Amino acid sequence: MNTITEIEHTADRAFSVQGRDLCELFENAARAIFETQQPPSSAFVHVFHEVNANGIDRETLLVNWLNELLYQQEKCQETFDHCSVLDLSDTAIRATVSGRSGVERNPVKAVTFHGLQIQPTAQGFRTTFVVDV
Repeated sequence: MNTITEIEHTADRAFSVQGRDLCELFENAARAIFETQQPPSSAFVHVFHEVNANGIDRETLLVNWLNELLYQQEKCQETFDHCSVLDLSDTAIRATVSGRSGVERNPVKAVTFHGLQIQPTAQGFRTTFVVDV
């Protein structure tokens, strides 16, 4: 199953993301953001954090989660390349992220609510989201 597909969007970047369950969907959505930033490979200090987010429903939680990852990267001057969901409900997520400090990246400004929907599929879950670059 192709888990991340970039789809055409007029001004920003949009992604269709799939996962066998909600944890994998959220991990793959984060991976889409990380891959969008395309940091150069280099040996910098490895970093590891726990990141939490909340929302009033799954869609809000997804946007808040991805925007929290962007905020943490900017705040700490780091670039993440991996995440692992530890706990997930419809309104809260707790996960670990890892990456590198001191790495320049192509910035993603924010994840938007434009057209956002989390849908169950025969293979698990799918969502489409747009990022402002």
